[in-house]
Amino acid sequence: MKRDDLPEGYDGWQVLDPTPQERSDGVFCCGPCPVRAVKEGEVGLKYDTTFVFSEVNADLIVWIVHPDGERSQVSQNSKTIGRNISTKSVYGDFREDITANYKYPEGSMKERQVYKKAGRQVGQKNKVPGQLELFIKHAPAIHGTDFDVFIEVYNAGREDTDAQLTVMSNAITYNSIHRGECQRKTSSLTLPAHKGHKEVLRLQYDHYGACVSEHHMIRVTALLQPTDQDNIILQEINIPLRMPAIHIKIIGNAIVSRKLTAHIAFTNPLPVSLQGGLFSVEGAGLTEAREIKTHGKIEPGQGVTVKFSFKPSRAGLRKLLVDFDSDRLRDVKGEASIIVRKKMRNMNAVTEI
Repeated sequence: MKRDDLPEGYDGWQVLDPTPQERSDGVFCCGPCPVRAVKEGEVGLKYDTTFVFSEVNADLIVWIVHPDGERSQVSQNSKTIGRNISTKSVYGDFREDITANYKYPEGSMKERQVYKKAGRQVGQKNKVPGQLELFIKHAPAIHGTDFDVFIEVYNAGREDTDAQLTVMSNAITYNSIHRGECQRKTSSLTLPAHKGHKEVLRLQYDHYGACVSEHHMIRVTALLQPTDQDNIILQEINIPLRMPAIHIKIIGNAIVSRKLTAHIAFTNPLPVSLQGGLFSVEGAGLTEAREIKTHGKIEPGQGVTVKFSFKPSRAGLRKLLVDFDSDRLRDVKGEASIIVRKKMRNMNAVTEI
């Protein structure tokens, strides 16, 4: 975009947020904001540069709210937000990293200079130097199975330390709304000096399956409270559950106005039966939105196959999109790429003598 309303050098890519979260000059809108202004910390330029700068540079601060309403800050993380800024590549169905367009390398001198220019003084006054360290890892998380979360605590100090470790898991949506607690485990630990300790929390489908949202995410929170210190340590990790695959097979030659048949196969990965199975199918230039119901229950490990026919209306690279929903499993996605050719005309060759 050409920006004649700004000083020279701020043309080019601009940020426009289609889901504005606050008003700009009295109207719910955001942008256009020059990408270069965000990277250079020029937050005084139009429009909404301050807001966009904070979207990719904010700190994640966690507070504990006590029963009396008082709050105490537990952690401040400057490396979580704006870590992976992405767009879909124009060369295929894969992610293209554009973080460097918006930020200088994390921790570099130039990044610090930009922060200062933007008026953001990043200090360490809220961090209490501690002797305990806390880490969270997890095994492969497949929806419908039990899997383990590993909490590792290390005492880097010279003395043994007593602490209480609380680990909890919550089902969340993509925007961090809690849908319910799944499991909780509390342990009293004695941590020897220069030694580590590992706790394992097995997340069971019987617990998380009832509350997990349609976004299939679980947040695990570990809270470590030393008994003789005020330094509380908290770590969190969001675990996306790997979803089952939908297999799509196209039968026939993909030519405009010629009938194709799609075979769609799905296997129930859960240890419980599914009811009310519904496939939703659509594809621009291929077919309008359609719904195909399954009959009866789909038992654990049972596969189901449906088929339908359609006639492509436009040539080129097209995508057939499939979504599966049921009472216990929702938003299972699948897709198939189809190259549609133009309809060929029959030509009769005539030779004159």
